Amino acid sequence: MMDTRTFERMRRTLGILATECMGIAETDAIHPVRMLDAMRPPSAARRGLQMAINDLVEDLAHASPDHVACLDARLAECGAMTLSEARLRFSRNLRKIRKRGSIATEDEYHLVRNAAEFAAEEERDALWALLAAFEARI
Repeated sequence: MMDTRTFERMRRTLGILATECMGIAETDAIHPVRMLDAMRPPSAARRGLQMAINDLVEDLAHASPDHVACLDARLAECGAMTLSEARLRFSRNLRKIRKRGSIATEDEYHLVRNAAEFAAEEERDALWALLAAFEARI
């Protein structure tokens, strides 16, 4: 379960990265934070936020260390979750799923699906197998 503080830090991260990395104006109707704020119930907003942050982490997977350091400094300055923190959070969750050997929730499904898209060839088959097993159960 995501606490309120974590939600707000991740929300700030989404806002900053959507504006600075994706070039979406804060006032634009399609800005991810505006869309997030309109989501109901709150559990849908939490899931949406986790998926959006995960997508941004994946989009920035090949960012240079200097770019990551610059983004981290900007995010930390605003009280947001840094890109490095988000990477660690989502990679930790992925390791937990791999160790368990199964996907338990739809949120985990999306995390594994994103990871499978970008995984090295030797990891890809195992991740797709986890996805297929989850899909067979639902």
